[in-house]
Amino acid sequence: EFSLTELALRLNVPPNHVSQVINEREGKNFYDYVNSLRIREFMAIAHAPGSRKLTLFGLAQQCGFNSKSSFNRYFKKITGQSPSKYMGDVMTTQN
Repeated sequence: EFSLTELALRLNVPPNHVSQVINEREGKNFYDYVNSLRIREFMAIAHAPGSRKLTLFGLAQQCGFNSKSSFNRYFKKITGQSPSKYMGDVMTTQN
């Protein structure tokens, strides 16, 4: 539910300035940038000891995703693999 407008209000700058900075610094639009941060957080908590207690989508929800399809799409776009494959690899390295 986080939006460019909300971020701009919190920073007290115009939304187009926030968007421009993200585009110039990260080479991404606002939503791709936010979702890349969410995926990075997912990958970090996937390695935490308690992560096995939640489903993949449960972990994704903790990172701000409210749609399973959106999570799967962004995860594959950013990592090049499915979340299931990634978690399988995580579980293999933890054992």
